[in-house]
Amino acid sequence: MLERILVPLDGSTRAEAILTELRVLLARRDSEVVLLRVVLLPTTMNAPEYARLLDERRAEALAYVQRVVGELAGAGATARGVVYEGYPADAILAGAREQAATLIALTTHGRTGLARWQLGSVTEKVLRGGECPILVTRSFETAEAGATRDRRPAQAAMRRMLMPIDAGDLSLAAVGPATELASLFEAEILLVHVLDEDLAGGLPMPSVERAQEMVTAAGLHAEVLLERGDAAGRILVVSAERKADLIVMATHGRSGLKRWVLGSVAERVMRAAPVPVLLVRAREAEQR
Repeated sequence: MLERILVPLDGSTRAEAILTELRVLLARRDSEVVLLRVVLLPTTMNAPEYARLLDERRAEALAYVQRVVGELAGAGATARGVVYEGYPADAILAGAREQAATLIALTTHGRTGLARWQLGSVTEKVLRGGECPILVTRSFETAEAGATRDRRPAQAAMRRMLMPIDAGDLSLAAVGPATELASLFEAEILLVHVLDEDLAGGLPMPSVERAQEMVTAAGLHAEVLLERGDAAGRILVVSAERKADLIVMATHGRSGLKRWVLGSVAERVMRAAPVPVLLVRAREAEQR
């Protein structure tokens, strides 16, 4: 998963914040970082003017990514930059395919969740259409009285990872990527299974048992937490109470965002989680 990390940048310091948070990942000797900058021009201009402006924007974008590449190289990372043209979401997805990305890392800019990220439909389209795991971090944090403020980027520790496990086997798709990251950070993994309020305890949960076996087989510590109530709410509460540094969730992989293994639960977690969220497509994980 960490062989080639694609990081879309839009020229803002908020987008660049992910480079600080993921410094340990980006500086791995066996990882390559691909910085992608998208150039989008209006189509309501004549051909000569369009060609001239496109050349200018390309040069500016290339100079920008090369500057950031130099900064990453100075920090020990293997990095290169690419410039794509077109609509941002389409260009990011095309870049991920053509560059053979094994992970896409994005920073969200918005302040009230998925529906209002500054990237708007761009981020949602990438989440829907991405074929490889996608790591999403937020560039803001909640302040007093529900207000928000820009986060000061700091290197992510990822000492404790939370992974919701559904009753079905598809949620197990996230175990491999989770253990890969946990091994790097020597982190523990919290396996959270939320029961309906009207279900009695002590029920057999093969998927949870299997997830625990897989984590243990990787030489890592796994703790199983059984919760009751609203799934998204309990996931977020446990994440805060246990000070999780990352939430790892699986997706169905067929129709993207609307068909995550946990359904609307995953979307609600994405909107409210104050920590990074790693999304893994079930079919992607199954093919590896």
